Amino acid sequence: MTPGAKPENGVAWPDALCAPVRSLPEHARLWVAVSGGLDSVLLLHVVAHCHAARVPVGAIHVNHQLQFNANDSEALCRALCDRLGVHFVSRRVSVQTDKTSGETGDVGGIEEAARKARYSVFEQALGAGDLLLMAHHADDQAETVLFRLLRGSGVAGLAGMPRSRALGAGQLIRPWLDLERAELEHWANQASLDWVEDPSNTDQATIATTCVTTSFRA
Repeated sequence: MTPGAKPENGVAWPDALCAPVRSLPEHARLWVAVSGGLDSVLLLHVVAHCHAARVPVGAIHVNHQLQFNANDSEALCRALCDRLGVHFVSRRVSVQTDKTSGETGDVGGIEEAARKARYSVFEQALGAGDLLLMAHHADDQAETVLFRLLRGSGVAGLAGMPRSRALGAGQLIRPWLDLERAELEHWANQASLDWVEDPSNTDQATIATTCVTTSFRA
């Protein structure tokens, strides 16, 4: 697919996806954090459609080397960027948890360590005037609030993820926080996109259900 093109099957991206991606602060370059999952793959397609003919667009993939399909995800992202004509940057990181806590096998500890490693890569990649777009959506926001409350964040946890914030020399933007994942999945399927399923999604859903049940029984 050439930059700015419609999906290969002729499906046009709807305004619900494009409008938030077009309504951005002034910038010199756009980056998309792409994991290989449905949400970020769709975002990269829409960003390339809306912006590739106007400003440089790049994709940043962080391979945490934690999941069995990590290399498949990286390969898919690289191939996708080749088709879209998007500059691709991939970084492999070694995720280290806090051994002093004795919780090296804790899911929450590993997830937090992976998050820190990921954002460190993003900070190093962003230059002055750069924007990094992330594909977090309304379902992610709800899960974030829930986990923060259950982990004792209190009222502060209700704030959830910010729509935008400074990140390194640039800025992080989450344009799709008002959209539900079901809508993103609908359009990804309509466009016949390929993505890699994240095995941790099922695990996190199980954890969330367990936490809520325990909380209500307490």
